[in-house]
Amino acid sequence: MFLSAFFTFKLHWVEPFNEDDALIEKKQGVFQTIFEFFLWVKREVTIKTLFMATFLMVFFNTWVWQVGLLLLLLQDYPSQGEEFYSLLLGWYGAGVIIVNVVIPFLWKWLTFAIYLTGSIIWGIGIFVLGLATNLPLYFLGTLIAAIGLPITGLARVYLIQTLVPSNKLGRAFSFNAVILYGSNVISLMLFGTLATFIEIRFLFIFCGSMMVFCSVFYLIRIVYTKKAQRKTVKAFK
Repeated sequence: MFLSAFFTFKLHWVEPFNEDDALIEKKQGVFQTIFEFFLWVKREVTIKTLFMATFLMVFFNTWVWQVGLLLLLLQDYPSQGEEFYSLLLGWYGAGVIIVNVVIPFLWKWLTFAIYLTGSIIWGIGIFVLGLATNLPLYFLGTLIAAIGLPITGLARVYLIQTLVPSNKLGRAFSFNAVILYGSNVISLMLFGTLATFIEIRFLFIFCGSMMVFCSVFYLIRIVYTKKAQRKTVKAFK
């Protein structure tokens, strides 16, 4: 990793100054292009909000799904927890594959509102897992999460490809990857520590609730922003 980072920082490349005048070129270093991208994201409300929402969704999901689910099953089914965990992962994988295939037939264009809707469904799935007291409820919660996650993932990729200029796409996807892995690390550290003295089931309920709350919050902001824009246009006319 350090060797890769060393050579990456040594890279210099030539890229178009902007999309309107691709004949004008400039040579930039890694730090300069990253700083330029941060300044651009700061001005772009939708992309900035998308990255913030992505961090929160992954943060509240990672530990409960990757670690908490197995621990919860081992509590409820001490002798069969691992078997049921493997079964649920298979069920989850099948659900994600089916939803990924179906999504293009439902939507040709994906919006930030669809992204947030998927996050709400995803959070509800985590919340249901926190309330699960029997195997059917575990399967139900896993299925709901399997529906929400691919909607969120595909919508995020679509929005980045649509809203980010072509000369910034590489940095956008790299920054998205940094957010995902960074959020994973923080989630595993924090909730792993909290799980030593807080009931795992409560962590599921809390994380699922926060995923739904944050998604609804951003969704309401979108609605009010659009209403404010329409009022401004009407007043201007």
